[in-house]
Amino acid sequence: MGSIRMRVPLCRRNISTGCCQDRGIVRNAAKIKSVQINAQFVLDLKTEHRSAARFFANWADTDYVGLLDVLKKRASHLGGDAAGRFLRAIGKPAFITSPDMVAALIREGVIDRAPTGKRDLAIVQDAFNRWSSESGRDLTSISRILAMSVDSSEMTSSGRHSGRRPA
Repeated sequence: MGSIRMRVPLCRRNISTGCCQDRGIVRNAAKIKSVQINAQFVLDLKTEHRSAARFFANWADTDYVGLLDVLKKRASHLGGDAAGRFLRAIGKPAFITSPDMVAALIREGVIDRAPTGKRDLAIVQDAFNRWSSESGRDLTSISRILAMSVDSSEMTSSGRHSGRRPA
């Protein structure tokens, strides 16, 4: 971890002076800068919780929406689905509000449209908590089951569910 700690400040200088100005390397400077911000976030978690892994492992799955909020506020480019994909990649159970999963939630009467704010996500979290308690499955499993339960042929060309019920 010491070598990373030394590289973060160096990376800050290199990112702001070189890499982000070279069009052959990067087309989105904000995404490149997010690497440095996220590296610092991980180092901060290590300081605060003895390790970033401990922080994520100890965060209750029943407050997944709270974890999304932490990532949105303290990390960079980890809002929306990117946060859920990151969490899944590190082994943390996560739901992702993909079009199919949202269609399944609508079908099940949990929500009536795609979740857009904290209140909507809290409703989704409550449903996932209930299903997890009933089934013993984690957020990732439930999310994937919901998404796979939707007939994608019912999706419109814009990626939205047509609203038709299966026969």
